[in-house]
Amino acid sequence: GALRLALLGATACRLTSLARVLETVDCLTGAIWNPPQEVVLAALQAETAAATILATESWVRSIPFFYTLTPAGAVAFQTLMRLPLPCPASPAALSVAEIKFCLLDVAERADAVTAAADLARFYSACRDRIAVARPDNAGDRPFLARLYAERTAIAEARLKMLADFGTPSPAAPPGMPA
Repeated sequence: GALRLALLGATACRLTSLARVLETVDCLTGAIWNPPQEVVLAALQAETAAATILATESWVRSIPFFYTLTPAGAVAFQTLMRLPLPCPASPAALSVAEIKFCLLDVAERADAVTAAADLARFYSACRDRIAVARPDNAGDRPFLARLYAERTAIAEARLKMLADFGTPSPAAPPGMPA
């Protein structure tokens, strides 16, 4: 699901060159999981065969094809954006959350609002899990304490950006910044 969402999102706005598709997918997936270029190309071919992404021949010699969503691809993209994220304990869920977060600006407004509310729930749950784990594990471990602080800061930054987007954020647990 994560790679498919990234591919559909990378081609959602305009005709996109292969290099731009690869760069966008790399950017969307790079923080958590970065698929090899061959995997991305195979997935792009599969989406083209499934008629969710259209490959259009280019008149520019250095760019043989441009890619864009088909109407079926747009429906698939919006469906994936609306799917609720699973429990934040899953590493795959964090990958999909980061991709969804970066694609909010290319989703239809109603779908973006739904996805943003789900992301706020997800990042809030991540922050809460960190708050519960921190007292038991970080007291005498400076690197672990730093990791908890960084992960909390990331969750808080995402919640702040979602709030700026207009998504209410669940309240922080006691002792955590709001």
